[in-house]
Amino acid sequence: MKDTDLQNILAVILGDVDFVRSKHEFVVKNYKRKIQKETYQEPLARKGLDHYIPQAIETYNNLTDSNIHLDKQDKEIFKDVILKRILEDIGN
Repeated sequence: MKDTDLQNILAVILGDVDFVRSKHEFVVKNYKRKIQKETYQEPLARKGLDHYIPQAIETYNNLTDSNIHLDKQDKEIFKDVILKRILEDIGN
């Protein structure tokens, strides 16, 4: 899957208020707290997204009536996309 496809998936799921409230905002607050306490570590942050991605894909599939599955490589690329967005949200 291309980076732009994964960015589109993220855009769709971030349009879902329930997903944003239940998962995305929680992760943003958690990572922001870790950055403020200077305990943030990118490898651990990426590992933490292993719980975020399945819910994101499930939400996307439900919203779009799709049946998308990500392989290991796609998940790693998606982690980059998600982490970039989370860090942008922290900066705002």
